[in-house]
Amino acid sequence: MTNLSWARGTLLAATLLAIGCDSLPEIPRRLFDRGTPRERYEERLELAGLGGMALVRDWRRAAERALEDAPRVTVPHQEEIHLPPGEPAALAYRIAARRGQEVTVSINLVGDTLAQIFVEAWLRDADTTRPARRVAVADSLDRTLTVEPSRDGELTVRIQPELLRGGRLQVRLGAAPTLAFPVEGRRESDIGSRFGVERDGGA
Repeated sequence: MTNLSWARGTLLAATLLAIGCDSLPEIPRRLFDRGTPRERYEERLELAGLGGMALVRDWRRAAERALEDAPRVTVPHQEEIHLPPGEPAALAYRIAARRGQEVTVSINLVGDTLAQIFVEAWLRDADTTRPARRVAVADSLDRTLTVEPSRDGELTVRIQPELLRGGRLQVRLGAAPTLAFPVEGRRESDIGSRFGVERDGGA
């Protein structure tokens, strides 16, 4: 085993200990009851003494770069990408968001149903220069995130597996209207205009 492999194995063991043993006295129970899944995960890394490791810093930088460099895509969008487990990486996408739509992000890490994957979404309003605000966060074991934008703007979605987890990652982005037809028992095809309809037999 190379020194690099040994170091990664040691980090993996320490990480699993940090995120899995919530009974350890040095990890307060309150960490599991506040913040987003990603924030709780990072706090546990810090408490386990891993925060200063190069691999952890690279993981955080990868998340920041993903937001900065997120490409604009149109929905529906689907792709599959390979993320090497030993190389910290993150994905992000920008899509046009419309009020009255439901945007769905679905991910699948092929062959790994236990890895934590952090999925978060930010919305930048179309009519303001204010920074984007976070509007939705998925549970770390939930592979689907649904966002209903409150106004038009640009939605940025970031996806990042926990440390030392990766493989074939399948991503699907979709959007659909959320507003149902307002008349019960009717549908869009029932809408029509009677302009021009003959009256009095065409007279």
